[in-house]
Amino acid sequence: MYVKSKGTRFVHYTHADAAMNILRTKQVWMRKTSCMDDFMEVQHGLECLLAAYGSSQGDRFKSALDGIFPNISGEIEQLFNGWIPHFQIDTYITCVSEHADAEDTFGRLSMWRTYKDAPGVALVLNNKAFLSPSNALKAYTSPVSYLTNDAFCSELGKIADSIESDSAFLSKQDRQAIVGYVFNAFKFAVLCSKHPGFHEEREWRVVYSPRL
Repeated sequence: MYVKSKGTRFVHYTHADAAMNILRTKQVWMRKTSCMDDFMEVQHGLECLLAAYGSSQGDRFKSALDGIFPNISGEIEQLFNGWIPHFQIDTYITCVSEHADAEDTFGRLSMWRTYKDAPGVALVLNNKAFLSPSNALKAYTSPVSYLTNDAFCSELGKIADSIESDSAFLSKQDRQAIVGYVFNAFKFAVLCSKHPGFHEEREWRVVYSPRL
């Protein structure tokens, strides 16, 4: 992972009063997806996934999985569809960005646009807490992907290629484990995808889903 090998730090841009509360209480409050500054961010990921899944690349993906475990794609669809409302209204997220050494003095100027009407603060963080495997808080970190529908379809096609080439290995795995892996991949695809217009943010998200 490039951020681990390069020792990349993270930065949390926030309002000054929120920064003071973080320092005072040693707590970070997560924001519900339905209350984010742009709640359409989660909708974008869902729309990209649904478009890709309904495309020819999605057909290849389903065919590759069903060729190993009969009808597993239908099982995954049923499970995932039941959880879509929870991703949209019952998931909590904290956002950070990759921080370059050259940004130590001024931060990333484009990231200050949200704070034109109130003082903003950038808290620069080391990466250990974000990259160390742990189930203690049931909160998990993922980089954000900045993809169009076409790019999303292409990525799903690459996964289909991998499934086809590794079918002998996958056929020896537990069926329900595969269901879980694909479900989680879809979950993070929905919650950690944004429009390419935001690519300069280099965002990572900490995701917490209490019902999971």
